[in-house]
Order: sequence, then C-alpha cells, then structure tokens
Amino acid sequence: MGRHYSEKQKNARKEKHIEYVVSEGQRGRNPGISKALKRVRDIGYKSILPGEQRLIPASSSNWLSPVYPAPYLNFTWQVAGIDKLLRKLQWYIKSNLGPYGLAVQEYLQAGSSSFPSRIYAAGLVSLVLCDPALDEEARAQVHAFFKVLHPPRLTRAHISLAGKSKREHDPAMYQMLGRAKDSLTHLSLELSFADKLALQAYLSSAAASRLVSLELKTNSDIQEQVLNALQDEDSARLPNLEHLCLKIKKVDVAALMVALERRRARGCNTPLRVEIRNDIDDAVRAKARDMGITFDKPCPMRCGL
Repeated sequence: MGRHYSEKQKNARKEKHIEYVVSEGQRGRNPGISKALKRVRDIGYKSILPGEQRLIPASSSNWLSPVYPAPYLNFTWQVAGIDKLLRKLQWYIKSNLGPYGLAVQEYLQAGSSSFPSRIYAAGLVSLVLCDPALDEEARAQVHAFFKVLHPPRLTRAHISLAGKSKREHDPAMYQMLGRAKDSLTHLSLELSFADKLALQAYLSSAAASRLVSLELKTNSDIQEQVLNALQDEDSARLPNLEHLCLKIKKVDVAALMVALERRRARGCNTPLRVEIRNDIDDAVRAKARDMGITFDKPCPMRCGL
C-alpha cells in the first residue's frame, strides 16, 4: 500500500499537459467584433474627421454620369448628424455660391429634431446619403428632412439607407424627388421599400420621366412595381431612361422582356442598357438588340449601389 501511495504522490507532482483538439466545425469561427460594436468604433474614429470640399466638373468622360448645369462645390463627410447636414445646407443657401452638393458617405446620426417648415435649396444639384444600418431615430429625422426639402435643380440623388423602414416614411422621399421633376436625371436607391405602392406611383409619374439612369438595390421583391412602371398604359414609362440597374430580390427575365416590349410599343424607343444579375441566353440577347436593348451585369465600380 505504501508503494502504491508513493507512486500516486509522484504522479501528482508531474507537470500535467492538457491537449485541446479543435473540431472542423470550430475552425475559422472567430467572428471578430459585432456589427454594432464595429459601427460604434467606426463612428468614433470617423466623426472627428473634418468634411472635405472639392470642385466637381459639370460632366465626366463616362457617358452614364450626370451632366450638371455647371461645375459645383461638393462637401463630403464620412460621418455627419442631421443637424450638421442642415447647418451646412443653410450656409450654402445664405452664401449664394452657386451650385453645390452634399454627401454623407458612411454614417448618418440623429441630431436636432426641429426643422424649418421649408428649405428651398435652389443650388443643390447632388445629394448623397448613406448608412448601412440607420437607427430608428435618425431614419425619422432623415424623412423629416425630406419632407421640408425643396431642391428644384437636383440632378443626382443617391440614397442608400439600409435596414428596416416604416411605410409612412417613404412618401416624403418621393415627394422630395418629385420637386426636382425638371432636373433629376440620375437616381440610385438602396432601401427596404416599405411602401411599394409609393415606389410604383413615383416611377410611373411624370416627376420621374426625366430620369436617364435608375439604380435600385433591395432585398425586397419590387419586380412587379418596376415592371408596371415600365409598361402600364397609365404610366409615363420612364421615357428618357438609358440605364436601368436592378440589384433586387429576383428578376424574371421573360416578364422583363414583355414589359420592355410593351414600353417600346408605346413609343419609348431610346436605346437602353439593362444591368441585372441573371445570366441571359443568346436568343434573348438577340431579341433585345433588335429593340435597342443591351444586357449586362451590374458594374460595382460605377454603380453607387
């Protein structure tokens, strides 16, 4: 018994080695920081960066780019609150410096909740608002901003506000875009499109009839609304459209071709470039070419989406 006891003590004094085996299911599973924490960190870093102002030429070498009435000053932030955006806009209006643009490239934050009853921004020609996960308070303020903004010379609008939106918010954006009915030619929207009927009503209206380029990105199924706007008899049918980029939940190529044929039969003969994710077979491409329509994949380097 003494011998067995001494061996136990000896074994207890030995250095122990514990081996861990990583299963295949665990390999590469380190998720890093959460999206919420990354957002907080990024906003903290980038909110201290000053905005940047530069002169943008009236036109570029890309035939799909907007043509502005004149060169314009574009002010860009990576992160900005709605109140900061409003103050800069009011400064441009009072300074009467000529055409200008405003862009928030990454994150929009809630700011002041009070807005003037009307903002007449005659010089605003470009508006870019982006946020990958806009919170409810900031989203409500963005749409309150849209409700009072009157930009009669707006040429380009790029609105990328991912995340859930409320149905009652969407009409304010379309009303704001409609106030630029005589100038807006390039529109990029990345939204959840909570109010699909409001989307169809805008795209079908005369207010959207000057659009040359339309880019839509969403996880929602908005195919029916887009096709109705292209073909319905009581729709304006986007008669000046030269570029249509659809990064949407699904695109039925056959249904799209029917809509484009009806649109053409009703007098919309402008050559059209259509960008969708679907593979297009040779027979469809040939038929489309006869109608002045070319198919391609969406170009991530050019599209704002």
